[in-house]
Amino acid sequence: MTYAQLLGQIQKGQFAPVYYLFGEEGYYLDQLEAALETHVLAGAEPSFNLEIFYGPEASGPALVGSARSFPVMAQRRLVLVREAHRLRKDAQEALAGYLDSPVASTVLAFVHREKKGLDARTAFARKLKAVGTVYEAKALYENQVPTAVEELLATRGIQIEPRALQLLVASLGTRLQRIAIELDKLSLQLPAEGPRRITEALVHELVGIDREFNVFELTLQLGLRQRAKAHQTVHYLLQQPKANPSVLVIGQLASYYTKLALLKQEGISGEKAIADTLGINPYFAKDYARALPLHTLPQLAAALQYIAQADRALKGITPTRMDEAHVLKTLVTQLVIH
Repeated sequence: MTYAQLLGQIQKGQFAPVYYLFGEEGYYLDQLEAALETHVLAGAEPSFNLEIFYGPEASGPALVGSARSFPVMAQRRLVLVREAHRLRKDAQEALAGYLDSPVASTVLAFVHREKKGLDARTAFARKLKAVGTVYEAKALYENQVPTAVEELLATRGIQIEPRALQLLVASLGTRLQRIAIELDKLSLQLPAEGPRRITEALVHELVGIDREFNVFELTLQLGLRQRAKAHQTVHYLLQQPKANPSVLVIGQLASYYTKLALLKQEGISGEKAIADTLGINPYFAKDYARALPLHTLPQLAAALQYIAQADRALKGITPTRMDEAHVLKTLVTQLVIH
């Protein structure tokens, strides 16, 4: 089940008796938890019908007792267990017994923000999967983020310009939770009625992404071998380390050159074919189409090696006397002249 499907069911009041929500993308987990509180407790008094436990501290009898309690002047009660991956063995065993006959008026939800889910070998895990809903909020791949952002905005009746979207993803990374914070700021500046559209200018103004010097522009400049501009941009990025962490810069460069290498290896050059192959908005295919003739496959392979070397140096894996600025400036030089 997708996030949108699960959220839709909760919003319609179609509740499972038990939920196990886990994963690395905290935004989805936060939204699902909030939706459960809103819709399970609709019209109810939360102080009587919402009970929150934390995995390491929760005892089996207390959890089962809460789950078997009946709602007060309401249809349902919600029992929420956070840090569920840290539930003690005795608590899991007690809950396994509860899952044999869960109370219809209770929604029991387990949430934890870790990649690893339940140990499938336990009775608790087997019974939970049989009677409840298990959902993993997976970290998004780079090519999935634009679509996820567009879907998120669509639920608010908001559109976003392609370049504005690309700027956000290139500058903020793939964590949807971080992007959502900036989208909230941007949304507040849009009119309450009429067309609501996030523009490139608004992103520059409110998200603090410089119009000329940003990670997105750096990839384009390197792709077109614009040495002077690329050096200007990386110099600016180094002056704003909090907004442009080196790990994000390296990640974007690795992604960009990997895509160029894939296109080159497959002999793909047309804008439509590029968009289809990379799963990107056709608006950006022209940038790859312009860069491809300027690089050979061996040059792209070498570029990826330079990026990997810089990444290891920045992480301290490979000893180096160069500081962070020197590593990135050297990498830019290698990429534009090789």
